[in-house]
Amino acid sequence: MVGGTYNPATGAVDGSTAQDITTTSYFFNFAVGLGQGDEIRRGSSRCVIPALGLALAPDDEDKIIGLGNTYEIVSVQTFYNNGTAVCYICEVRE
Repeated sequence: MVGGTYNPATGAVDGSTAQDITTTSYFFNFAVGLGQGDEIRRGSSRCVIPALGLALAPDDEDKIIGLGNTYEIVSVQTFYNNGTAVCYICEVRE
């Protein structure tokens, strides 16, 4: 989603729009020590998205669509190098 204005009366964001972004992402199985929390949720997987050149950072509830599958991003962790985002590790569910 691309920004909008928070409406305190409804608790929603008004005027936001969906925007498709094409990128390459890499799916992998969960491994202990990746800093994505201690819980492994049944049916979830991990996806890494390179940050360099990406117009917008992924966010919760964003969707990853490709090769006939649709995944919803549940959580995002950003990894930095010298203050610059390098990649995003996302917990995703089909």
